[in-house]
Amino acid sequence: MPALKNVQGLLPPDQNWVYTKKRESQEILPGLWLGPFGSAKELSFLQEAGITDVLVVRAPEEARILKPKYPDRIRYEVLECVDSPFESLLRFFPDTKRLIDSVLQKGGRMLIHGNAGMSRSAAIVIAYVMQTFGLAADTAHQYVLTRRHCISINEGFRNQLREYEMMCRVHAQVQQGCLPAQCGTSGVKRALEPSVDETEDQAMS
Repeated sequence: MPALKNVQGLLPPDQNWVYTKKRESQEILPGLWLGPFGSAKELSFLQEAGITDVLVVRAPEEARILKPKYPDRIRYEVLECVDSPFESLLRFFPDTKRLIDSVLQKGGRMLIHGNAGMSRSAAIVIAYVMQTFGLAADTAHQYVLTRRHCISINEGFRNQLREYEMMCRVHAQVQQGCLPAQCGTSGVKRALEPSVDETEDQAMS
């Protein structure tokens, strides 16, 4: 993609994609993985990839199934939202970016997964790529698609990514002293829950 040609820090497209890879996790950026719950249950994969942190994206009714698998080995965070075009996923983007940044900056490696690793979790990764590299929402979407070809984000989430892109463009202007702040923590509710083995004061604010 021409828009990505000179962007430093991205990985090359996976040109050997096969359908069965949707059951695996893919490294989207160095140290940041996206995949399905089935992959997140495989200790051999987690160890081989050096995963230190996992963000579980699930609906409340999925809590019995999509839950931290190895809390004695890996740090887990839980984000609860449903895979619906009417779900407000945008409100989680600032907190999830801070979480991912904190893991990667300390040399950790993170897996983000939902059930299939195709919609909610993929949208969170796209938002992170978009904001981190200053890309348009659709460009970031296309990039993530080159690394995990099976993502399929619902239209509501796609629209929210475009809205977040506009908010972040305003924020960039704010950084130049032009406009009041609109992209960041203002108005964002607590996004993440601590895993069952963590205390409330360890949860993200």
